[in-house]
Amino acid sequence: MVFVSFVWHMHQPYYKDDIEGKYLASWVRLHASKDYLDMLKIAQNNNARVTFNLTPVLVNQILSYKSLECESTASLLAKPVKELNDKQKLYILEDSFKINPNIIQTMPKYRQLYHKKQNANANILNVFSDEEILICEVAYLLSWFGNLQKDETIKRIEENLSTVGEEEKQYLLDKQLQILQSIVPEYKKAVHNGDICLTTTPFYHPILPLLIDTDIARVSNPEINLPKKFSYKEDAKWHIQTAKNYMERIFESKIEGMWPSEGSVSDEALCLIAECGFKFAATDEQIIKNSGFSDIYKPYLYENNNLSLHMFFRDHTLSDKIGFVYSHLNYKDAVEDFLGSIKSIESNNPRSIVSIILDGENAWEYYDNNGYDFLNHLYDSLQKDPKIELVTPNEYLELQDIKELKFSKIWPGSWIGANFNIWIGDDEDNKAWDLLHKARLEVGSNKASMQELYKAQGSDWNWWYGKDHSSTDDVLFDNLFRNLLIKAYLLAKKNPPEDLYLPIKKQVSPLESKNPISFINPKIDGIISSYFEWAGSGEFVELESAMSISDRMIKKINYGFNENDIFLRVDFNSRPHDLFDKYDICIEIFDNIKTFLFLSKKSSYIQRFDRNGKIIAQENFLDYAIDKILELKISKDFLGVHEKEKVYFHINIKHENQIIERFPTNKDILIEIPSRNFEYENWFI
Repeated sequence: MVFVSFVWHMHQPYYKDDIEGKYLASWVRLHASKDYLDMLKIAQNNNARVTFNLTPVLVNQILSYKSLECESTASLLAKPVKELNDKQKLYILEDSFKINPNIIQTMPKYRQLYHKKQNANANILNVFSDEEILICEVAYLLSWFGNLQKDETIKRIEENLSTVGEEEKQYLLDKQLQILQSIVPEYKKAVHNGDICLTTTPFYHPILPLLIDTDIARVSNPEINLPKKFSYKEDAKWHIQTAKNYMERIFESKIEGMWPSEGSVSDEALCLIAECGFKFAATDEQIIKNSGFSDIYKPYLYENNNLSLHMFFRDHTLSDKIGFVYSHLNYKDAVEDFLGSIKSIESNNPRSIVSIILDGENAWEYYDNNGYDFLNHLYDSLQKDPKIELVTPNEYLELQDIKELKFSKIWPGSWIGANFNIWIGDDEDNKAWDLLHKARLEVGSNKASMQELYKAQGSDWNWWYGKDHSSTDDVLFDNLFRNLLIKAYLLAKKNPPEDLYLPIKKQVSPLESKNPISFINPKIDGIISSYFEWAGSGEFVELESAMSISDRMIKKINYGFNENDIFLRVDFNSRPHDLFDKYDICIEIFDNIKTFLFLSKKSSYIQRFDRNGKIIAQENFLDYAIDKILELKISKDFLGVHEKEKVYFHINIKHENQIIERFPTNKDILIEIPSRNFEYENWFI
């Protein structure tokens, strides 16, 4: 017998601009109608004993939706399109396609309008009618309803998308509000009925070890560049204790378990969690391995300073497979793979517990049918196997024959790399920490100001600072963080520092216009075979150079990856199908050594050099095509590059062996080879 424990983590950061007084992002509303209730109901319908980890900051936002007027985008959607000004219409058109392109493809009219938007070269409002903008609004709303939330009216709206009116849009908005207001009561009922286990996270989702002492980051990364020391153990304790008190009050039930934000732990953090009355907590498997233990499937008892805490350790591989691998497979094949892994663990570790802990909301838009078929088949298959039992962590601890391994010192780190590098060490991260530290010193004695500082201590702001992550909402997250600090000063009747009115997030440079967010597999045929084949790729556009944009041959470059290859796409200012009649293309790639890719009408080849400039490998190069665009594929194995390694390159266009254009003009383009967790780490909130 092997025990499997699912912990679905539900979280959204604090999206309210406390100066403006409205939520500036829609993700709480959207995930509410698509994921939160469906995840609960699917588990209940299958009698699956699972755990939901709800963050207090998410629950608090859900409860605050008394009407949709509290959110700026929803307020805009509630207006008839014909009453919107041009700026508002442009915003709606941009906002209406912020979802996985695979979902857009499921609705033909939605797909058609997406293509129309992609092809619009001039003012987009000149090619979109008010009726089409309304369809975009409705299609986007429809794409954010879970399978179990679609009533007959919603299904009829889907079937008649091309003819929808304002009445249908208002129905969908009203339905979203109704779902929002039912989530907490439904979870509360499920807890009281014993259907699920409920755990939580520190209130505003801070990285506890860093709040206690930022210097702890040096344990896992001795070379890290740190900001001024931030050390407020009392703030960390506030987040833990307030979370417990709040969640127990809202759900009228004891909350005994905690998933520390991002699985981030340290000795002092675990002691605080135990001190505040929690009985068990969890983190990633690499943490216990770095602490000197190899068995991640045993229960552990952490004992330190006369305190104790039961500990569970996340199976990193299986959790990540659900997070970003199984979405690429047929759901039956995915479940078969999962069951095979569990059975293998059972044969080697009888009576053990496999902890599957991951984000419970962001993965499903990458699955067919929003993960509905996968989850149902997963729960059903697990429960039909006599050697597998679904349990919650507290149920497992109640088993009589369970022997825990005791330990008293834990490796400080998070679920990502067993370190804290995502949230500290980059110049932008450190700038944010220094501004937070300054505010803590100057206005921390004011109770009202401290509430803003607690919000600013959430991990989500620094998730988006630095080079680790980027999204279309970078500016929004930057503004939200700085406005929390500004509000803290204003509440204390002090003038905010001028630095708080300046962006922390560096403006996107001409060569960093968009980072890749998912693996791609484009067809190498020199044409745009599908609008979606390069969706998820990175993009470089040179906006400034000695050569005017119209005089250049190269317009832009897209790049992306799959597990084995690097893909490049070059767009030109005029059709390049006969380019090789006059020119050659040379791509020079540098990692530790040089790779030279030569494309011409007569021959094409790729060469690899050693450090002394001697050719060590050469092959004919066939994986390219040029027609309307240039597309090519380069094997990572040939380059000899591995995950997280940096690669530089530039492109030369030559005529009679003379360079007539270089892209970019004065720099090399830097890309980083993604890790196997690439898609999971780049999930959009």
